[in-house]
Amino acid sequence: MTFTDVAALLGCITGTVSLVVSLRQLWMERFSLKIHFYENNNLYFDRLDACKAYKTQLQGILCIQLENRSALPVTIHTIQIFIDGVEVSFQRFPESTLTLISDLTQNGGKRWVNYSMDQQITLPLRLDAFDAYKGFIFLPHYPFTENICQSVKLHLETTKGHKTKFSRIWIGKTLVDDGEGPFFQ
Repeated sequence: MTFTDVAALLGCITGTVSLVVSLRQLWMERFSLKIHFYENNNLYFDRLDACKAYKTQLQGILCIQLENRSALPVTIHTIQIFIDGVEVSFQRFPESTLTLISDLTQNGGKRWVNYSMDQQITLPLRLDAFDAYKGFIFLPHYPFTENICQSVKLHLETTKGHKTKFSRIWIGKTLVDDGEGPFFQ
C-alpha cells in the first residue's frame, strides 16, 4: 500500500464516520412530539355550579401527556380539540380542585371524587429536550352525546411544525365503585 492509498482509506473512514454522526444528530433533533391519553381520567359531567356562566349542559376534562422526543426544545402555542367532529375550546379551571359526586353501587350512597387541577395545560407550553408534561384540559363547552366511546382529535401547532393525534377513547360520564376501585359506567 502506498501513502496515497492509506490517505484515501483514512479519508473514506473519516467521511463515513462524519456522515453517521451527522445522520444521528439529525435523527435526534427531528420534530418528534408524542401525545398520550389517560383514559381513566377523561370524563364529562353535568355543568358545575362554579361554572354556571357557561350555557352548555355538559362539561369535561381530558388528561393527556405531551412528550418531546427531540434533542431540541419545542413550544406548543395552539391546541385545537375536536370531539366527535365538533371543535371544543378549553379554558383554565378557576379552582385548584375539581370535585365530582360519584354513585356507589353497594349501598346507593354517594362519595366525592377530587381531581387536582394544579397541573392544567396552559399555552404557550414549553417542553425542553426529552421532556414530558402531564396535565388536565378543562372543557367548559362539551358537546352533547350519549356515546361512551368518542373520537377525540388533538391538533397542536408548535414552533417546529404541526402534530395531529386522532384517537377513539372511552370517555365516561360517571364513576361507579364496585368495591375493587372506580371504573367508568
